[in-house]
Amino acid sequence: MLSESQAAATTGRTDRFCALHFHQPVWYSNVVDIMLHPGTAAETVELLHDFARSIDQIPIFVKREHPAYVFNTMLDALLSSAMELAAEDVASV
Repeated sequence: MLSESQAAATTGRTDRFCALHFHQPVWYSNVVDIMLHPGTAAETVELLHDFARSIDQIPIFVKREHPAYVFNTMLDALLSSAMELAAEDVASV
């Protein structure tokens, strides 16, 4: 998997690069992950924060590179727990 810092290195403008990850459907899930890399400038972070707020999204800052972002990591844990409960016949589907 290509990390944000690896992708940033190819842009020639590493200070202006970071990931902005929307969740689907956007009109239902108003959370957006903003994942920084070590070279992301503070101005870029502020710009993306303001942009997210201007389109009624709630920004979550991912302070270091992580393959699944915050929201997806939490969702994966929830889905895994639900499958385990159903598989062990603790709860119905």
